[in-house]
Amino acid sequence: MPAVHLSKRIIRWIRVGVIFVVVPVVVGVLPIVRPVFGESASMPPAVSPERLQRGRVLYSKHCASCHGPSGAGDGAAGHDLDPQPTDLRDPEVTGKADVKLFRQITRGKAPMPSFGRLMNDDERWTVAAYVKTLGKAK
Repeated sequence: MPAVHLSKRIIRWIRVGVIFVVVPVVVGVLPIVRPVFGESASMPPAVSPERLQRGRVLYSKHCASCHGPSGAGDGAAGHDLDPQPTDLRDPEVTGKADVKLFRQITRGKAPMPSFGRLMNDDERWTVAAYVKTLGKAK
């Protein structure tokens, strides 16, 4: 076989490999990664008094039943949970990077459910910004 014919055959097999192996892997991974990190996970929106007020409302609706109204981890629905809900006023929580809080809200952590489908990205960023203020009220 001439060398040119052999190299064309190798190039063809590489193309087939890319089309049938690499592309499906990348396309298959994207739907898994996107919902976890969210569309805007890399850049939190600016914090404003209005955003914090919305965060308080969203926190009351989605989080206060377990974490309590002040974030102390003393909500009525959290008494029977194991482990107990986290005290969100703790500096270890309020000192986390915004994106870490966003991801924890998005993914959940047993027994806390994932809020990735219950709230949109903007709402989760807003709750994360509000949670960071809870330590100041301690």
